[in-house]
Amino acid sequence: ICIKRFKHYTPQLSINGRPNKKLGYKFTLKIQVSVPKFLYGHNLTSVNPNDESLFYQRLKTSCRSLGVELIGSPSEYKVIGFDPAINVFLTNYSTTNDAIRYLYRCYTSKLISLDKRDFRDKGHAIYLHQGKWNFVMYDKVQDLIKPRYKRMDKNQNTKLKDLYEKVTDKEILRLELHGRDQKRLKKVIEKFYPGIEYVKCGDLFNELIWKYMIRDYFIQKILQGNKLALTLNDNAIDWYIRISKRYPNLTDKKIREKLSLVLIAKDPEGLKVYRRMYEKRHSQRQWYNMAKEIKELQSLAISDDYFSFIHDIDKALWYKDCLDIF
Repeated sequence: ICIKRFKHYTPQLSINGRPNKKLGYKFTLKIQVSVPKFLYGHNLTSVNPNDESLFYQRLKTSCRSLGVELIGSPSEYKVIGFDPAINVFLTNYSTTNDAIRYLYRCYTSKLISLDKRDFRDKGHAIYLHQGKWNFVMYDKVQDLIKPRYKRMDKNQNTKLKDLYEKVTDKEILRLELHGRDQKRLKKVIEKFYPGIEYVKCGDLFNELIWKYMIRDYFIQKILQGNKLALTLNDNAIDWYIRISKRYPNLTDKKIREKLSLVLIAKDPEGLKVYRRMYEKRHSQRQWYNMAKEIKELQSLAISDDYFSFIHDIDKALWYKDCLDIF
């Protein structure tokens, strides 16, 4: 059941039936809902954990209007998919298009598929695909006024369009993590609620969980191998001094060799070409040793080197005892 005649946002309901030995036939109700849209009419702000009881109350009322009576507390319902997201408001004259352009240049593992979606106007987007998880980054402001078939967010209502007038002068980078891997999701939730039998709806009303999942993915899949590529510092002498201080026992020749690797790592496209050329002349195993050395040099980058939008992402995803981006 997917009701579209309502002008306001409503949950999408579907019923699946499967043969069952005890019951003969077992029916399962699946509810797909965007909590911020359902509560506030838009997803430009994060969910307030204090609104958990209000969400359950409205969910029961909304499902009843669709002809479905929910039994029991929705907080105990099993979660089969969770898509955490956050809006990053960029500062210091950073633009969303610049952020997406630099992030798209990042060097990623061959196990990750990296795609970019361009438009003639503003509002570009990046997709990272790996297994059952997708990570999406796009321009939220421009997405509000695109035709439905071009939008990243297909379920926008009239309220979101009205909001464009209020945020048209803002630069908002939207980060979304989409996953249907229940085992991995349970593993994450167990870090916060040890010993759970399964992931319940009530477990997800915790801001730390959303930030942890997005921050961990961003650091592990994007930033970890691209710290040098996301820095503004192009001063070769400065990098030479840092290398000589980090490795005081190296000869000048060895320092220059490491400096050349730093400059290559600052250009992800150049690094991809360098890898292809290196693997033609040497074995793939030797490249792994070279990649290990480049990974070690990534730690030379310091907080002041990074683009401003990296600091904005760090601030938006910050929480106490979080994994440090820098």
